[in-house]
This record gives sequence, structure tokens and C-alpha cells, in this order.
Amino acid sequence: MFGNSDAVVKALYSNNPVLHCLNSALAQTAKALAGTRRDLRVLEVGAGTGATTRHLLPMLEGHLSEYRFTDVSSLFLTQAQDNFVAWPQLTCSILDVNQPVDFRQHPAQGYDLIVAVNVMHDAAHVTRSLKRLHRLLRSGGHLLLLEATERDSALQLASIGFIEGLSNFEDERSEDDKAMLDLPRWRTAVQASGFRLGH
Repeated sequence: MFGNSDAVVKALYSNNPVLHCLNSALAQTAKALAGTRRDLRVLEVGAGTGATTRHLLPMLEGHLSEYRFTDVSSLFLTQAQDNFVAWPQLTCSILDVNQPVDFRQHPAQGYDLIVAVNVMHDAAHVTRSLKRLHRLLRSGGHLLLLEATERDSALQLASIGFIEGLSNFEDERSEDDKAMLDLPRWRTAVQASGFRLGH
């Protein structure tokens, strides 16, 4: 995907100042949601290079019983196992939001927190994929969803090389040929998937 250019990957994700601020705010939100819990089960979807993971793991130290790092690429999983070896709570597995979930691979009681940063726009049908995530969430759990709502936003530009090539949409985006949902459509998709909106 990125060839041999680790520098490009770090510039786009780990060293991107906008993403750094957003990931930091997301991690602080996750800690607030954790409260005094010490048995938190977290699922990160589309974890990729681990840019968000690097913020979340230290912030949730002392709160985790399981942190499931997932992506569609086994390469990212291998890198995560090497990069986060200090975190025994972290496990890695393939998860494709466009495919039905194998619930045998996930905790029967569900996850307390599901994190999806800059990934759900990759879904062929956003609402259908969000419903899959909803079924993985325990009752009373939370979804932390971070997505761009404007074509030229800094968050979207971090993925511009990939978004421009997307054309397999099966939802309303197939009609207007736009990869990004605006804020009202994201809100509609989230609510239609069974989630209650926070902020």
C-alpha cells in the first residue's frame, strides 16, 4: 500500500499535527468514559498504523482487560504486535467492516468501547457496517467515531490517496459519487444503526 516509505506513513498518520490533536482528544474522551473501571474491553476498527492506538493505550493504562487491534491488512497486525509488545492486553485480528462479523472471535458480552477513526468512510454501505459494530457493543457501551465531514478537511486529506480511488459504494454515495458524508448524513447513519448520539 505504501511501498517501502515508512516516512510517508508516519507523516500522514503518526506525525500529522491535526490527527495528533484529534487522537489526543479522543483518548481523553475514552479515559473519561472508562471512569474507575479496570476491566474495559476495547475494539479498535481499522487501526492501521496504530496512530490512534499510541494515544489510547497509555491513556487507558490500568483500565484495560482487552484491547483488540483490528484491520483488513495482516501487515498492520504484524507491525502492531511488534510496536505494542509492552501491552499484554493487546491482541490483533483481521476485521473487515464490509464483511459479516464472526462473533465467535469476539467476547460474548460485547465490547465496552469501539473506536473507529477515519475508517468508516471506507465501508461500501456505511449504515450496514455501523450496524455490525453495534452488534459487537455491549449494552451501555460507547462508539467513538471520528470522520471527516468535508472533502477538503485536514482529516480527509490524510487519506486522500485512498479516498479518490473508492467507487464501490452501495449506499447514497453511489448516487452523488462523493466519498465523504456530510455531518447530517453521518448523524442519520449513526442513529439508523442503533446508536444514540453523544456529541
